[in-house]
Amino acid sequence: MRLNRSTLYAVVAVLELPDDKNVKPLSCRQLCEQADLPERYLLQILRKLVIAGVVDSVRGAEGGFRLAKPLNRLSLLELVEAVDELPQFNVETLNGLSSSAQWTIGATMAGIREDARKRLGAFTLDRLQRQRHG
Repeated sequence: MRLNRSTLYAVVAVLELPDDKNVKPLSCRQLCEQADLPERYLLQILRKLVIAGVVDSVRGAEGGFRLAKPLNRLSLLELVEAVDELPQFNVETLNGLSSSAQWTIGATMAGIREDARKRLGAFTLDRLQRQRHG
């Protein structure tokens, strides 16, 4: 499985954001500088994360972004679904195969996709944070 650039940028950004309401939020520019990410692209990702309830947006001169919930309650699946989607199996590649083979391969790939959803859902971002600083 390969995560796309949007998901990878979302992970990097989320790991940089404060999760404490008492800590000043980070502006998009600050976040880009800290994480070495392109600002225009990251702003689009942050908007999606706000809509998904992963990130809070704080308005005003001291505004910016911070996590809406702690990393130990935020799964990798939530980020994938917020900014993109899990890769789909292209059934068009099965054209020319018997219907039995198409069904078998399609069912297998659907099972693999569901397994990936479960694993991504069980993997919380605090684990990445610990690996990053550990």
